[in-house]
Order: sequence, then C-alpha cells, then structure tokens
Amino acid sequence: MKTGYQLICTTWNTGLAELEEAAQISGMHPEMIEVFLRAGIVRSEADGHGVRYIGPDGVERLCQIQRMRKQRRPVLRYIRLVFALTDRLVKTERELQQLRNLLSSQYVD
Repeated sequence: MKTGYQLICTTWNTGLAELEEAAQISGMHPEMIEVFLRAGIVRSEADGHGVRYIGPDGVERLCQIQRMRKQRRPVLRYIRLVFALTDRLVKTERELQQLRNLLSSQYVD
C-alpha cells in the first residue's frame, strides 16, 4: 500500500513544522510520529490553540528514525537508546568545550 509520505528530508532545516508537514518531510505516517512523541524521542511545542509543532532538530530526528526503520526495522527501545546515547554525547562534547574555554581563558597573559 502506497502512502503520500515521501522521504524528502535531506535539506529541510528551517522553522517549525506541524505534524502533517513533519510527516510529509520525514516520510513517516503522523500516527507513527505520535508514537515517537509519546516516547519522548522527539519533542514538540504547542501554540496557544493546541496545535503542535516540531522543530528542525525533531524533524531531522524523524528522518534519521525513518532511515533506521528502513534499514534495520529496529524496535522503539533500540531507537530510544540510540538517541539517548547521541544526546549524552552531544552534552558531553559541549561540557568539554566549555572546560577547554575556561582553561584557555585562565592561562591568557
């Protein structure tokens, strides 16, 4: 069965996307996106009218999930682990850079 959702995510990186738009961009069905939102793997923001939006990082994450699903058919637990580790690595790299900046500023003559 063919859906109207295509993987066109390679260069999209601006603004916020509503759920349907994120589905179109990522090639993922909106109900599947809801699963990842409920699992906390992808985050969304709501406006004053209750409309939810997914930011560029979230849309990119959906695209990565879609690529993983097509390649390996991983379970939700695997996807959650991959992104938890990725998030931790990014946080650690930021902390390391902050420490390097602090050290270099202390040794400036």
